[in-house]
Amino acid sequence: MTKFIDVPYAEGWIYVCMTARDPNRFKIGLSESNPLIRMRAFKTADPYIALNQAYCFLNTFGRTLKGIEDYLHSHRFFCDSRIHFLGDENQESKPSEWFSGDPRDVMASLESALSEIGFDITNPSSEDYSPYKKRAIRFYDCDLIMEEPDPFALELIKMFPPERPDWIY
Repeated sequence: MTKFIDVPYAEGWIYVCMTARDPNRFKIGLSESNPLIRMRAFKTADPYIALNQAYCFLNTFGRTLKGIEDYLHSHRFFCDSRIHFLGDENQESKPSEWFSGDPRDVMASLESALSEIGFDITNPSSEDYSPYKKRAIRFYDCDLIMEEPDPFALELIKMFPPERPDWIY
């Protein structure tokens, strides 16, 4: 069973997912918990959907997570590339969170937009999870899964413990 990491005290996540059915289509969304859990819900509509990157916000500094998402959706990098729902080309209903564009440019554009509103982009390995710094922590899908130890390897270690060096007493 897959276990997903949990970032304590996180206000939420902004994520980018893409689909192999159309590599030039991506979604910018938000989630209050691990985005891979959110991806599971999308799998019923599109089994080829995958998380590209996610950004964890420990503190949004007066902005709501929805406000950050809306800012990104309307940003000059993305506003002209919004994909409209079929049958709603006049945009009479809620706007789509799907966009079209070159996947190689999406992440750089998103990070640039976050930088414009003062967020520094860091990696989870920075080990600085201070909620007092304006940061968005970048996670890839492999960073969001907890590694389970191999039960067979654990049994082998119990059966054949490593030798203790002489200097340990």
